[in-house]
Amino acid sequence: MIVIYEWRAWDGFLLPTMFPGASRITARIGECASDVALQIPPTVTLFCFHLDLTHTSAIPVDRSILGQRLRRLGIAVVNGSTIDISKRNVQLCCRACGLPTTEASCKGDPDELLIVKTDLNYGGHSERELNPSERLLIGLNSLTEPSRTSRSYTLSRRRDVPAEVWRCPELVIERFVANDADLFFRAYVFFDRIVVTAALARDFLKELCWGIPRQDFYFNGEVPASAAPQTYDLSSYCDEGEVTVNVPSLRQFCRCIGLDFGAIDIVVDNERRWHIVDANATPFWNRPDLDPSIVQFLAGDRIGTTA
Repeated sequence: MIVIYEWRAWDGFLLPTMFPGASRITARIGECASDVALQIPPTVTLFCFHLDLTHTSAIPVDRSILGQRLRRLGIAVVNGSTIDISKRNVQLCCRACGLPTTEASCKGDPDELLIVKTDLNYGGHSERELNPSERLLIGLNSLTEPSRTSRSYTLSRRRDVPAEVWRCPELVIERFVANDADLFFRAYVFFDRIVVTAALARDFLKELCWGIPRQDFYFNGEVPASAAPQTYDLSSYCDEGEVTVNVPSLRQFCRCIGLDFGAIDIVVDNERRWHIVDANATPFWNRPDLDPSIVQFLAGDRIGTTA
């Protein structure tokens, strides 16, 4: 039996789509591990943290105790160590793994193109739905920057970025990484199963929009796995050698940030170096053009497997 411990991440999200029969426990900001434990059925084999917030170390407030209790009972835990998916932490993890980073400083080539983002996931949209006392409980003291989503990220030359933007703790400034083929990647991860989608998009903000050219690559561990016939094929758009899937780097990053399940966004430079720019522990899925075989492959036979 699977339990999904969720906060505003149910209808249309990937994990409940993978396991539609899962038992749902709705998280409450400020509750304790004992409050959650009382709601866990005795037959559970897999417990999934699925909280649509950037910082989740205090959900429940004594989260580490809940994780210890689950493991003592032999219950596998999904994303038990995923407590910070902020943009800054993503780049810290990349640096810790020896992977390329997009970190930028105010010093450098004044003409270099930079991208201004929010440090919180999706512009802190979920955090803004919390009341002030709930924000304090999860360690978020204030939200002064006007709400942005990824669609309102901006590009600027270094010389045009105002000093107050560099100083704003709610914003992150990164080097803008792109390539002539407009190639980018999104990876979906569930333990050792990975599906990497390679796609092409002309917009500076790379998103898996409906109808863009893309191709899926399936991996069990680091070994390519067979999957359903491809709906899309990138061979007519770019050279095969351009689409190089770097699974070892993905797995290394996931171990560092603690991600057992989620989605990772990757941009690529002209030398085909991967730059991980986002990690999402509660990816959305409710679009009719997304391949259902991805859901089936990720769910696979992992039910009850120890993390």
